[in-house]
Amino acid sequence: MIAARRRENEYFANTPEYRHLAPRMGSVHLGKVMSKHLETVIKSRIPGLQSLISKTIIELETELNRIGRPIAADTGGKLYVIMEICRTFDQIFKDRLDGMYV
Repeated sequence: MIAARRRENEYFANTPEYRHLAPRMGSVHLGKVMSKHLETVIKSRIPGLQSLISKTIIELETELNRIGRPIAADTGGKLYVIMEICRTFDQIFKDRLDGMYV
């Protein structure tokens, strides 16, 4: 591979038609140019991807709120959900007794 690159550099450096372009010719230069182009394209797409991800997260959060959050499988998680339901019921019941309708 090293020998092939050396021959490539010699060809462009010693061929009159390409001598003035030698620094911008060859596979090494092509690799650098393509890498820079790929970097530019990726950087230009990042804001759109971030926007799409944020929008999708919001849509999923909205859907989760609509259908309800998952209930934990462990005992502590189940107890927490039951306590939250009881707390909500207690607050609504107190508000109704006080004449405040939620």
